Amino acid sequence: DPTVRAIAQHASRNHSPHCGITHIAHDVQQLTEKHIIEMGRIDFYGAGPPCQDFSKARLSGPNPGVRLGLKGTTGQLFNTMIDKWRLVMKHNPHCQWLIENVDMRDMPDCKIVSQLLGVKPIAVNSLNHSYTWRNRLYLTNIELPPQWRDGNPPKDINECLDAGRRIKQCATLTAAWKGNEHKPFQH
Repeated sequence: DPTVRAIAQHASRNHSPHCGITHIAHDVQQLTEKHIIEMGRIDFYGAGPPCQDFSKARLSGPNPGVRLGLKGTTGQLFNTMIDKWRLVMKHNPHCQWLIENVDMRDMPDCKIVSQLLGVKPIAVNSLNHSYTWRNRLYLTNIELPPQWRDGNPPKDINECLDAGRRIKQCATLTAAWKGNEHKPFQH
């Protein structure tokens, strides 16, 4: 899309690695209530906690593991994110928010997270809205129009590439992969 390319060329005029965004804490665990207060009015809170402890990819491959959910090393960061969300909402009750993760509706933790946030999860396969196949779960207080899922025909990923380029399908190795990266289907 030429329009997207034109915008992307100017997204970071000063060539900073964060497009002019000032990072207060590079580790969410270091973000304090004082930081949140000092930010002033916050209109949007977005988060995507690490998915490894919720991902179904943990259950497959040559070294299948266990999905530890909220009790796992990375899953605990979901709790941290909820703690920070509570602080933001305490000082910014008007704030809209969106939290993204893998589809974990088959885990008890999904119900726990939904209850803590006070919303029902919205399951979406991004293939219905973009060029990638990714089942995701969204939790948000943003009111979506009833027809938001309508009118999205399947996408062909090759349509968004430069002329002459094509996607070569191959295996994807996730963060949980512990096998031989050169032989992803080895059993």
